[in-house]
Amino acid sequence: MSLAQLQQTMIGWLRSGDPALAQGLGGGAGPAVYLNNHRAALMAALENAYAQTRAWLGDATFAAAAARHIEAHEPVSWTLDAYGAGFAETLAELFADDPEVADLARLEWALEQAFVAADAAPLRLADLAAIDWDQARLAPVPSCRHVTVTTNAAEILAALIDEGEPPTARALTEPQAVLVWRLGYVPRFRPLQAGDEFLQGELRFAELCARLVNQMGEEEGIALAGAALARWAGEELCLLCD
Repeated sequence: MSLAQLQQTMIGWLRSGDPALAQGLGGGAGPAVYLNNHRAALMAALENAYAQTRAWLGDATFAAAAARHIEAHEPVSWTLDAYGAGFAETLAELFADDPEVADLARLEWALEQAFVAADAAPLRLADLAAIDWDQARLAPVPSCRHVTVTTNAAEILAALIDEGEPPTARALTEPQAVLVWRLGYVPRFRPLQAGDEFLQGELRFAELCARLVNQMGEEEGIALAGAALARWAGEELCLLCD
C-alpha cells in the first residue's frame, strides 16, 4: 500500500469506523485507538468552544448532542478551532422545543470568532475632534457581528459567564439582534441600540446622518447619529476607512 493509499484508508476509517478499513490498517487495537483519539479531540473542541452552552445543558446532555454532531460532521479545516461552526444548527434540530439552546450556541460561537478576529485600529473618542466628518467613511471592526435570537439567550449567557443564576428560558415577543465584538482582548455582546443597525459595512458618516434625518427629522436624526458615533468610538466598535 502506498503512502497516499494508507492516508486515504486512515481518513476513511476515522470518518466511518468501517471494520474493513481497520483491517487495511493492520487490524488489532491500533486503529481503534486512533479512532477514539480522533473523536475525543472533536468532543474536546466542542466542549472548549461551547463551555456556557454545556453548562446550560449539563455535561451528559451536551455530550450526547456533541456525539450526534460528530457522527454527522467531519472537520473540514486544518484547525480544530473551526470545528464548532455548525454546532448551533445541530442543536436547533435536537432541541427544537428549547430554542434558547441554539441561540446560546450561536452567541457563544460569535464570541469565539470575535476573539480570534483580525486586529484593527479602532476609532476612539479622542480621535473624533480631528476628523473631517463630511468625508469620513466608517466600517465595523473585524470582530463585529450581528446575531439574531428569538429567546432571552443573551440574558442567560451573561448570567452563565458571571457564574450567577441564569433566568428561566423564555421566547421573546419579537426577534432580538445582538451585537458581538472584541473590546481589547475581551469579547463583548449587547443588544443592538438605535443606530447600530447601520454598523454592518462601510458607510460615509454624512450618508448616515442623511438617512437618519430623512427618517426622523433634522434635530433628532443628527442627535442620534452623534450618539451612535460616540457609542461606537467608546466601545471600539468601528474604524475609520482610508
